[in-house]
Amino acid sequence: MTDTELSQIAAIAKADLPAAYQSADHAASDSRRNYLRLVWADLALILLGSIVTSWAIEAQNSRATLAIVGAVALGLGSLLTLTIRVSDFDKVWFGARAIAESIKTLAWRYMTGADPYSSSLTSQGVDERFCAEVARILQERRHLGASPTGSEALADQITATIRMIREQGTETRKGIYLRDRIRNQQAWYALRGQANKNSATRWLVAIAICQALAVVAAILLVRWPEFNLNLASILSSLAAVLLAWLQVRRHQELAHAYGLASHELGLVLAREKYVQTEGELSDFVGDAENAISREHTMWLARRDNLLLRRGRGERRSTWLRRLG
Repeated sequence: MTDTELSQIAAIAKADLPAAYQSADHAASDSRRNYLRLVWADLALILLGSIVTSWAIEAQNSRATLAIVGAVALGLGSLLTLTIRVSDFDKVWFGARAIAESIKTLAWRYMTGADPYSSSLTSQGVDERFCAEVARILQERRHLGASPTGSEALADQITATIRMIREQGTETRKGIYLRDRIRNQQAWYALRGQANKNSATRWLVAIAICQALAVVAAILLVRWPEFNLNLASILSSLAAVLLAWLQVRRHQELAHAYGLASHELGLVLAREKYVQTEGELSDFVGDAENAISREHTMWLARRDNLLLRRGRGERRSTWLRRLG
């Protein structure tokens, strides 16, 4: 299949994928956004409480005002911590993402005629098998806390685009899979891996600067003990808050995982010129989807690590409030 012929077939968009995928993807994005906003607000309130309670003002009225502001900030922070705990936004985020990516894998196997959706199956047989697998994923992963809903649920589970691609010849399906799945996914992994690596570096530099400035502030406080603002305490709290945020975002971990996944897909892609028959295409797609699925399995494992870190973060929040 030539590049010109391939260009005449539009790239696969999110709307072309099953309704269950679209709903789960939407649920994952919303939950991720809500979770990170709550965590950011919680950490900001902790820092605010540390700032206002580190200000030693002689005026009684001003001191009382700062104490009230600090108490309100820390109290709101406690409520946000409780909200994060009971809302389970992180659980829904990871659960819905796992469901979405699993269904996306099934859709690509269906489109390319890969096992278990061999091109030798009848249209009714392959459709029934696909729908049964999607139903199984939704049923088995209910414990992840994700409930894919929304207007996307009204869309088709097997869209016209998915059917159209499945009806194409071996070379056409191979070309579409290379363009819209492997190369697209590999580029995404590579770009996100580098972006997370850069972000991790920036946050670590910021933390190191805060710690260094805290040391300087502590030394200056010895020289000028009458200074009303305890900058060392504030900068130490800021460093701890930035470190907590870095752990929530997991930039270092994601950079490693995405980089590894990108290389794995590159190794699979190196074999594409040898894919000529239906059986070879099925094996090729299977190997590529297995490589992608390994990253998704690691994603689920990171959920457990995130829950563990969240518990540690709550203990750190208590420590920061005491520090303030």
